[in-house]
Amino acid sequence: MFTNKNIGILGFGREGKSIYTFLIKHDISPTQIVIYDERAHIAELPVGVATHLGPFSADKLLKHDSIFVSP
Repeated sequence: MFTNKNIGILGFGREGKSIYTFLIKHDISPTQIVIYDERAHIAELPVGVATHLGPFSADKLLKHDSIFVSP
């Protein structure tokens, strides 16, 4: 379902981390995932995953095939 798709995770709190773990367990490569979070600390982010920390505009999300939003 997500093979060869670009995936965005909006927020990397409890739910965002759970989504990331789910995707990795289902053989999604970390290189397919981008994490967007205004408050995440670099130390808590997974290695090999693209990240965008701080404010961002909605047009950045248009490059993704699927976006997961955590509350």
